[in-house]
Amino acid sequence: MNEQIETYRDALLAAYIEGDFQLFERIVNVLKDIINDEKFHKDLNEYENEREKKLKDIFRDADERAKKAIEEQKTPELWNTLGEIQTSLSDAILKLESEYYDTIKTYIVEYIRRKYGET
Repeated sequence: MNEQIETYRDALLAAYIEGDFQLFERIVNVLKDIINDEKFHKDLNEYENEREKKLKDIFRDADERAKKAIEEQKTPELWNTLGEIQTSLSDAILKLESEYYDTIKTYIVEYIRRKYGET
């Protein structure tokens, strides 16, 4: 998503510097269309609800694994196990967040292609 935002920001800046106000206005209108698109917001809300459920599942799983480790391991190995759980939790969250931004970026690109063609 950040790459897409940077691309639009750079395109807006370039259009402004070059004095191509029609291109500048077109880019702004495309972004407004995306922001105001009801389907975009509906799809985004559905995806965010799914993401929230996945996050809850990830935390629930990590909590259960930590409780089990504490009950079963009363040795220094416990700290290693808890560290592994923390690492896997962090990895899962990072993966989920990456998927989230990729999904938004893909939706924006597809929206532009549907509405404006391959520009």
